[in-house]
Amino acid sequence: MIRISRALILTLLASSYMAMPAHAQDAKPAWERFGFKDDSTNKGKLRAVDPGVLTTSPFHWRGFKIYARMDTEEEYNDNIYATEDDADADFITRFKPSATVVKDVGRHQFTVSAKGEMERYADSPDENTIDGEAQFGGVLEAYRSFVIPFNVTHGVYHTDRAKVRGTSFGALTRKPVEYSETTAEAGFRYQPNRLGLSVMGRAGQTRYKNGVSNSGAEAIYKDGDFDQNEIDARLSYATQTSFEPYVQVKWTDQNMKNREYVAGSGFTGNDRSNKSFLARLGSTFDYKGLVTGFLSIGRENRTYDQSNIDDASSLSFAGAVQLILNPKWKLNLDAGVSTAEDTLIKAGMKKRGFGIGLDYELQQDLFATLGVNYNEDEFTSLVRTDETWELGGGMRYVISPRLSLSAEYLNRMRDSDAADADLDNHMVILRLSGAL
Repeated sequence: MIRISRALILTLLASSYMAMPAHAQDAKPAWERFGFKDDSTNKGKLRAVDPGVLTTSPFHWRGFKIYARMDTEEEYNDNIYATEDDADADFITRFKPSATVVKDVGRHQFTVSAKGEMERYADSPDENTIDGEAQFGGVLEAYRSFVIPFNVTHGVYHTDRAKVRGTSFGALTRKPVEYSETTAEAGFRYQPNRLGLSVMGRAGQTRYKNGVSNSGAEAIYKDGDFDQNEIDARLSYATQTSFEPYVQVKWTDQNMKNREYVAGSGFTGNDRSNKSFLARLGSTFDYKGLVTGFLSIGRENRTYDQSNIDDASSLSFAGAVQLILNPKWKLNLDAGVSTAEDTLIKAGMKKRGFGIGLDYELQQDLFATLGVNYNEDEFTSLVRTDETWELGGGMRYVISPRLSLSAEYLNRMRDSDAADADLDNHMVILRLSGAL
């Protein structure tokens, strides 16, 4: 009998939640390294320095394991409004507290976590925001080969200026627009032998508040509200080699709560509700810990309920590989092809991208990293393609197991066919990370 690690299931659960699309951005766990983007809250920036390096032992209290940390950042951003003319720069201070409490009850495990992010701008107080997220989840072990993971998350966030790109209401509102996301998911994983079956069901909703444009008019975001239901199933086989092949199918139903807003007549435009079906063949692999990752390929079809809206279907590919070149060098690669609905621009799109990251240990407790990401978004119903390059690098000094200091640089460049959607943005960030 193969015992399933509860920690592994929690990791898979967190990964699957973050993979739920929001605002047409591919979400990935924040602890993955530079070659992997973190857009789980639509505020993610490529972090050249791994934010999860403080792997300290938990604080124990009455049977609870408590993890707590605080990241403090100071950023210089030369284009805070993400405009084409690159006009406004500012200094940004961030406080990012987080805490996780884990409780084992027999063979079961329960987790409660919360995190926040407070941004303060030196010269642009209207840009100040406070985001927060709370999560409750766990793994119920019915018996050794059958576990039931579940998770409920609610968060309040603000749109990233760089993601509101050439929309019909314009990129600039007086303040970043607030939105909330709620997601609930549950499923099971059954692995009585080398054959394993996992099924996860997810239900979520995203709700926007309307903004105010610089002219004082209302900027309508409510036609971006949606509910989303998803079923993700995977059948795998653990071979005696380093490969574990699998078959994955996923069905998604995205129900837009309002039709597109039309000035003067309200929510009378197109209904962009859609459904997608994904089928992929793939395999995870781990060769002596030197080459690890996964590769998968298949087909994704996204169809719209309203017949006059162009469908968005394409080859589907996803892969991530980590290579240990020698004890000091580590290479991270990822690539993907998928479809998505951009709920702000009101268009389906085909997404293609890749990432490359290189980590190097300069000396004990001192690390450096370089990376590049490329993303191409081809909109199916618009004469528009966006190409985005993100280049960066940084250094991290681990002062102690509970304290680290890092510095990084990031340059984001976007070339778009749409008017006023080009972007050139430079950021320099200093970060102090501490753990309990």
